[in-house]
Amino acid sequence: MGKFKSRWADFGPLPNAERCVRFEIGEIKGFVIIHNTTLGPGLGGLRVKRYESEAATLADAARLGRGMAYKNSSAGLELGGAKAVINANPDELTPGHLRAYGEVVQGLGGHYITAPDVGTEVSMMDVINETTQFVVCVSREKGGLDDPSPSTARGVFLAMQEALPFAGKLSHLTQPIVLIQGYGKVGRPLAHLLQANGFKVLVAEAATVQRDQATGDGCELIDPSKVFETRAHIFAPCATGGILNESSIIALKNNGVRLICGGANNQLQDEGLNSELLKEKKIWWAPDFVANSGGVALACTEWELRTGKIQPNEVGDRTEMRLAGIGKRIRQIMHKAEDRDCTSLFAARKLAEDTVAKQGGELR
Repeated sequence: MGKFKSRWADFGPLPNAERCVRFEIGEIKGFVIIHNTTLGPGLGGLRVKRYESEAATLADAARLGRGMAYKNSSAGLELGGAKAVINANPDELTPGHLRAYGEVVQGLGGHYITAPDVGTEVSMMDVINETTQFVVCVSREKGGLDDPSPSTARGVFLAMQEALPFAGKLSHLTQPIVLIQGYGKVGRPLAHLLQANGFKVLVAEAATVQRDQATGDGCELIDPSKVFETRAHIFAPCATGGILNESSIIALKNNGVRLICGGANNQLQDEGLNSELLKEKKIWWAPDFVANSGGVALACTEWELRTGKIQPNEVGDRTEMRLAGIGKRIRQIMHKAEDRDCTSLFAARKLAEDTVAKQGGELR
């Protein structure tokens, strides 16, 4: 495992972002985007995936950094939004690369707090933690709170409960049917919560291991290629993003779906057009960056623990308070969308922007 030297420098201004940093670790390159720190240091995960170009890497980092700013502010966290992206396959990164990345994070002086995302996991955060204290979601053995996925699932469940009364007669059904797309780290614990509360759970999953888990858990499997052709009351996307477009929205409507609430990020292919179509079709959509903010809520609690703001015996209550806040914000967003006859996306973005504006900042 060779030792890699990291090099980093500010990389010109980006529209609406506070800071853009480009870094190199050997042959591997990446970016940190700090979008907004009005509410506190920018927190966001490290995404590792192969991009076709450096420009594509930067564009995704900028998009994700903005998304984290909206997520953290709408979740009521004392954190700004940021993101790091490395243009590589996850299996290319050695512990040496991760330690060098930690040096980059440390060099930003606490303006950015890193965490897991696509292509990274808790064990990698433990290695990064060797060279920076500005990291969350490290293992319990290292003083952290471990994998945030169960908290993400719990936040989605609480959001779904609060959104149900807005979706027509769904809250009066004896056993609402929830279709979960993706039975991974978020989809599976979400299914367990739903089953424990009287919901019938259908699962669309292609991977054999996850399909076997779903069957063993008492879920009904459906063909993943026919997910939008399946009768259900609630759709919970917990896999890839970009799955809501004109054809899928119309198909979901035709098959009885009245509420969409899941753990996947960036669910709308076209935010403007698709959010308006959902409203037109009378399908209530719990904005993903609010509904799936349970993981970052746990990360915020871990940051408070690691910096001495709270004691270990306060972790449970602090986390539950933040998770309950997700449901309350979804209810607030749905009420605003209903009262003002606007999309839930518009109402959610307005909530995030107003939160930042109250502290003298501007979120765009």
